Amino acid sequence: MIEMQEITTKQNGVHNITAQVKEIVARSGVKDGIVTVQVPHSTAGVVATSFYDPKVMEDLMVEVKRLVPSRINFRHEEAPDDAAGHIKCALFGSSVTSILKDGAFVAEDALGWFLLEYDGPRNRRFYVSVIADR
Repeated sequence: MIEMQEITTKQNGVHNITAQVKEIVARSGVKDGIVTVQVPHSTAGVVATSFYDPKVMEDLMVEVKRLVPSRINFRHEEAPDDAAGHIKCALFGSSVTSILKDGAFVAEDALGWFLLEYDGPRNRRFYVSVIADR
C-alpha cells in the first residue's frame, strides 16, 4: 500500500507528520512489515526522532542551519535557501524506513516522523509505503 499526503509548510523548519503516518499504517491493516516515509523533493527531508520534547527538533534545525547556512556564494544560484536546501537534503536524506511488528512500530515509544522544510514555504508531498512481511 502506498499513500500520498500533502502538507503546506509555512516556513523553513520542522513539521510533525507522526499522526498522518500512524493513520495510514492503521488503515493498511498490516501487522508485521516495514513502513517507508519519503519526500520527493530535493530541498526537504524526513527524519524519525524523539517527539517527546519539541526542543529536540529545535536543536536539530539550529544545528542543520549552522552546518549548512544559507549564503549567496553557492554555485547553484537560484536562491540561498534553495542551494543550502539541496545540500541539507543530500546530507540528511529524503526517506526513513521503520519496522512494524504486531501492529506497532518497534520504536513507537521513542520516535515520531518529521518533515524538514529547508526552502519554504512550499506545498510538499510525502509518501508512506506499508509493506507486509510474508
